[in-house]
Amino acid sequence: MVNLTQGFPHLSAAISRVERGFIVGGGYTQLVVVDEMALTGSGEPLPPLWWQLYTRANVTLSPDARTATLSTFNVTAEVTICFLEAASDSAGAAWALHDLTMLLPLLEAPSVRVLRLTADAATCAKIVVAVGVNPPGVGAGVRPLA
Repeated sequence: MVNLTQGFPHLSAAISRVERGFIVGGGYTQLVVVDEMALTGSGEPLPPLWWQLYTRANVTLSPDARTATLSTFNVTAEVTICFLEAASDSAGAAWALHDLTMLLPLLEAPSVRVLRLTADAATCAKIVVAVGVNPPGVGAGVRPLA
C-alpha cells in the first residue's frame, strides 16, 4: 500500500486520506489497482477525480466503455473498471479516450493517448481497476486497504 495523501492537500482540506494498493495475480499477467480516499466532510467542494493511463497502444473501447482493449505489437491487454464505490449508481462510469496535449517544447509525445476515468470526488470512496490479459472481475470483493 502507498500513502498518497500528501499529494492531494492542494485540492481540499476535506481530503483526510488517499491510498493506493496493488494486487498481482493470474500468473503475473494481471494487475489490480485499488485507490481509496477518505473525506472529512468539511471544506470546499472537490473537483472531479481522474484515474488515467497513458499509452501509445491502439485502444478500443467496449460498447459500454467500461473496458478498454490495448493492442501494440503482438500484445493485447485490457483495462477494466471493476468497481467504483460511490453513493450514487456507478453504472454510468466509463472510460474516455483523449489525445495527449502538452505545451511544446516541454514534451513532445507523438501518438500518446490518455485513457481516463472521471469520478465524482464528493461521492466516490474507492476505485478498483484491473489491467492485464483477461483481468479478473474483482469488483466489491477487494477488501479495504486499511
